[in-house]
Amino acid sequence: MADVGAERRSAAADLMAGIVLFGVSAIGTWSLSHNRFITTEGYGNDPGPGMLPGLLLLLLGLSSLAMMVLAGKKLRRLRRADINKRPIASARNPLLMPALLVVTLLAYAHGMTELGFLETTASFALFWTIAIGMQDSGRPDARRLAVWVVQGAAICAGIYAIFAWLIKIPLP
Repeated sequence: MADVGAERRSAAADLMAGIVLFGVSAIGTWSLSHNRFITTEGYGNDPGPGMLPGLLLLLLGLSSLAMMVLAGKKLRRLRRADINKRPIASARNPLLMPALLVVTLLAYAHGMTELGFLETTASFALFWTIAIGMQDSGRPDARRLAVWVVQGAAICAGIYAIFAWLIKIPLP
C-alpha cells in the first residue's frame, strides 16, 4: 500500500487536473458557442460541425467534475484520518514526471511518422500505464503488471476505434 503522503499528492494532483480540465472545457465551450461558422443554421438534418466537439467538451467537463469530486472526497478522508504523521519517505524530484512526459510526447510525435499509429500509441500507452502505476504503488508484481499491460492495450484500442472507425480519420 502506498504511503499517506503519496496518496495526498495523488489526490491533490487529481484535484488540480480536474480544475485545469474543467477550465479547458469551459474555454472550449465558450469558443465553440461564439464561432459563427459552427452556430449558423443551414445544415438541414445534419447535426452540424459543432456536434462532435460539443459532445467531447461535455464529456470532458463532466469527467473533470467527477475527478474533482472524487479527489476532494479522498483528500477529506485522508484529512479526517489524520495519519500524516510520518515524514515523506523520499524527496523525489517533482519535475521528473512532467519532464518525462514532454520527452515521451516528442518521441511519440516522431515515432508516429516512423513506425505508424498503432505501434507508437501502444508503446506510449503501455509505458505510461506502467510509469503511473509504479509511481502510485511501487514495484509491480506479476498480476499488477498484467493489469497495466491490458490497460495500455485498451487505451490504444479505444483511441484507434474512436479515430479510425467512429470519426473515420485516416491514421499514419
